[in-house]
This record gives sequence, C-alpha cells and structure tokens, in this order.
Amino acid sequence: MNDNSRYKRNVRIATMIIVVASIVGASLIAIVSLPGIGLLSPYQEYHTDLTISPPASSYSISISANDSNIQIYQGGNNSIYVDVTVSGWVRLSNENVYISREVVGDSVNLVVNTPRFFAAFTANAKLYLPSGATAGYLTAETSNGNENVYGALNAVNMTLSTTNGNIGTSGLSSGRVYASTVNGNIDVTAVNLSSCNENTVNGNLHLTISEILKSGTYSLNSVNGNQDLYINKLSNATLALSTVNGNIAVINLVVETTVSSSHTLEGTMNGGGASVSMKTSNGNLRITGT
Repeated sequence: MNDNSRYKRNVRIATMIIVVASIVGASLIAIVSLPGIGLLSPYQEYHTDLTISPPASSYSISISANDSNIQIYQGGNNSIYVDVTVSGWVRLSNENVYISREVVGDSVNLVVNTPRFFAAFTANAKLYLPSGATAGYLTAETSNGNENVYGALNAVNMTLSTTNGNIGTSGLSSGRVYASTVNGNIDVTAVNLSSCNENTVNGNLHLTISEILKSGTYSLNSVNGNQDLYINKLSNATLALSTVNGNIAVINLVVETTVSSSHTLEGTMNGGGASVSMKTSNGNLRITGT
C-alpha cells in the first residue's frame, strides 16, 4: 500500500469515527432532553428521613424497598428513625426519594420509594429501632440490594429477604431469624439465637453461633452453593447433613454418627439436643467446632 492509499484509508476511518461519535452524542442529548429526565452530576445525592414513635411497647415493623440496600441498627432513643440516601447519574423521572408510612394498631409499615435511573446508582435505607420498645416481628424486604443487621436488636422474630443480593448479620444476641435470598449469599453471625433458618438458590450459606446450644432449630438450605456452620463444641445438638453433589467435612467436633457417607451425615453431639440441618444439591458442607 502506497502513502496516498494509506492516507485515504485513514481519512475514511477518521470520518467514520466522527460520524459515529456525533450520532451517539446526539442520542444522549435527545435522551436527557426528554420531559422528566435530568442529567445529574457525579455523586449527586437525594436524601430524606423519617422519625416516628412506636405505637406500643411491643410492636411489629416492616420496611420494604426496590433496588436498595437496607441496613438495620439498634437506635439509642425511643423513636423509630429511617434515613435514606440515593445517588446516581441520569434520573428518569422528577420523583424524589420518599418514605411512605402506615400505622395500624401496633404495626408500622414503611415503604421506601426511589426515583428510577437510566445509569448506575446506589440507594441505602437505614432503619434504627427504638431503645424503649421491642419489635415482636421485624420484616425487611428488598430487591437488587443487600440487607445487613448490625449488633443486638430489640427484636424477637426477624424475617430478612432479598432477590439478587446478600444478607448478613453480626452481634445478634437473641431472637429468631429467617433469611432468604435468590442469587446471593447469607452470613449470620450471632452470640445466641433461639432458631435460624437460611435459604438461598444460588449462593453460599454461613452460620456462626458462639453460645452453647441446648435446644432450638437451625436450618441451612441451598440449591447451588457451599455451607459453613460454626458451632460451640460443647453444644447438645442432633445433626442431619446431606448433599447430592458435594462432600461433608466435620472439623474439631466429636459426633456420634448413626448414618455416615460422603454425601450424608446423621448423628449427635453430647447426647443430642438442638436440631441442626444442612442440605444442598450442588455444594460442600462443613461444620466446625469452636
């Protein structure tokens, strides 16, 4: 190829790049110029919060959100407090973030509404429970977001659920936990729980309870994923572990087995007691004594 031909080819390539860039730029301008669509600068935030009094000393509370993370804390005063922040790039509507509430009898229902976005964004909802009242039932539900519980809560029955997100707890010292997700991991760490049920379709499950178990029900169920259970080796427990495609490992524990194979383990610890079940279709199971 001579210099003249190379020059003409380069001119054609440069012309094509300019044309494509012009088309893309014009399309973006058209998008952000449509009614109700605004262009946000990087990390522009929307914020709202809500403070309400619990309707009774023992009450029920639920919080739900779409495309949002939910974090739950034990607050230091006698009010229920919710703090929500949303940040993103291209907003598709003129709606701002807001929290709707409904109080019926002893029940509080909170719904977090966030504006829709064209490009990537993050939404975080923080719920603080009151110190002077106990949530007999606490429910948190979201989609495309994670859920985390931090520290001990004034709550008895906790239901945590999400789709396409992870669930985690740390420092729980009482109560019952039901946690479920699709396409996500669950990691529950607690000093003590009277029962815990973890369920996922595609993800790994972890459960750690440091206190000695005597009674209660603890269940881990998954389709595709590994499971890890950390249990006090002085616990009284009855074990039932099974996997279809995977292996079972017992570490630092003395188990009196009644059924034992590479895919199934049944037996007792210290004479039996608390019911402990681990089951998966495709994954490995490991139970470790602490």
